[in-house]
Amino acid sequence: MAVASLSPEMRIRASWWQWILRLVLIVGLLLPLLGSATPAASGDLVRVIVQRANTSQAAEAFVRSLGGEVLMDLHLINAFVAKVPQQALSLLAEHPDVRHVSIDGPLTRHGKMDEDAFWKELENTYNLSVEAHKAWKRGLFGEGITVAVVDSGVEKHTARGRIISDFGDGVGKRLRVRVSTSTLSPHPNDRYGHGTAVAGIIGGDGAISEGKYVGIAPRVTLVSVKVGGDDGTGYESDLVAGLQWLYDHKDELGVRVINLSVTAATWSSYHESPLDAAVEVMWFNGFVVVVAAGNNGDGILYPPANDPFVITVGAVNEHGTPRIKDDTIPEWSAWGTDEAGRVKPDLVAPGVRLVTTLAPRSVFSEEHEEWVVDDYYIRFSGTSASAAVVSGAVALLLQKEPDLTPDQVKYRLWASARSWPNMNERAGHGYLSVARALKLRTTESANEGVQISEFLTPPDTPIYWDGVNWGGVNWGGVNWGGVNWGGVNWGGVNWGGVNWGGVNWGANFED
Repeated sequence: MAVASLSPEMRIRASWWQWILRLVLIVGLLLPLLGSATPAASGDLVRVIVQRANTSQAAEAFVRSLGGEVLMDLHLINAFVAKVPQQALSLLAEHPDVRHVSIDGPLTRHGKMDEDAFWKELENTYNLSVEAHKAWKRGLFGEGITVAVVDSGVEKHTARGRIISDFGDGVGKRLRVRVSTSTLSPHPNDRYGHGTAVAGIIGGDGAISEGKYVGIAPRVTLVSVKVGGDDGTGYESDLVAGLQWLYDHKDELGVRVINLSVTAATWSSYHESPLDAAVEVMWFNGFVVVVAAGNNGDGILYPPANDPFVITVGAVNEHGTPRIKDDTIPEWSAWGTDEAGRVKPDLVAPGVRLVTTLAPRSVFSEEHEEWVVDDYYIRFSGTSASAAVVSGAVALLLQKEPDLTPDQVKYRLWASARSWPNMNERAGHGYLSVARALKLRTTESANEGVQISEFLTPPDTPIYWDGVNWGGVNWGGVNWGGVNWGGVNWGGVNWGGVNWGGVNWGANFED
């Protein structure tokens, strides 16, 4: 499936532009035929993400004049979500107050189930394979670090009849906040099961199993942002909205790591994807963003796994032992290069048959009973699981060195990754090693000289990562139309003056 993206400011020939417009219309017509896995457009309306060319509301007004409907604001990337008549897409793309239009495509989660029943009683070895136990011996358990799980929600994982949970004493006290930004499911509960499984790998403490199934950072604080429906479907815009919610609450929550075991289901250049733009905003604001590479094998990495300003994680199969010399990379673990020419994934981590927390009364528990372990756990595979392992590892690293920037964390993981006998091009920089990452003293940064998303930069003005002071930039309220880009002192710009208020996200909180 190909993505359809439009931009009135793309420097292309007229014939190429007309071809793009035709492609958009074709994709718009096909979207309602993609079945339950793809959120369908209503009638002849196509759901799109529209980036404004300025800070006025003229683009929204034009959408309404076309017979369309404005659904929600995405101020994180100066955009909004709308439904627009298919035949009006070209008019919208050419409007002077519109910078970019893209289809609001479906999301894909990257968890897999495994049919091999003989693994049912296996206790986890992935903690040993990545040497997390060596961090524990040093008193590092992720305490004081907050990780956001942006997924299908997270259940508190309490045992029936007992005041006990894998997410903290009592009823899951380490699961600090649960919120939903999903337009398909406004409650924060995980009725699908994917997010709860991911959270257990990051930070489950194994209380219910009496220590048999422990996550990488068992004392980390968790925040759950639900971005998908109860059946596992979702829109890219819901994911952007979830990231935006984290940005808007960054001061009160103190989230340092964002786990995205989910990607778009359609490909787009990282320069044109709203989702890629959103994760870059988070990265530039100090959030370490960890993304599953995907389970689609060779060649294609979908947003945001294709972005250079994230940590993309592939999977490795431990074959039931903590010794990595026999480990292999599954054929389904996605790999390739990003548009900056760098290898993806950045590294690999265990992602096959990891036993983790089970959301009760979820799709996972009811449709996959044969994979349930000890009533409260489930065997879980995929790059979703691998990303969770790395997110937990980053929490351990940040507990030791809280002043590391996202780029320094990424470089540290690159430099400390291990080679092993079965390593190949699918492994990126190598196999995650928590112990080696903790030992390194380097403060070098990844991504120097890499161009940031053109979605975030003014027309005809590419901006590169080195040489710019991004520390003072507040990306949440950028006045894109009024900036003199030629002489900007990025460190001193006050971007917070734009009032983007009035948006009702329908978010539900649970303490």
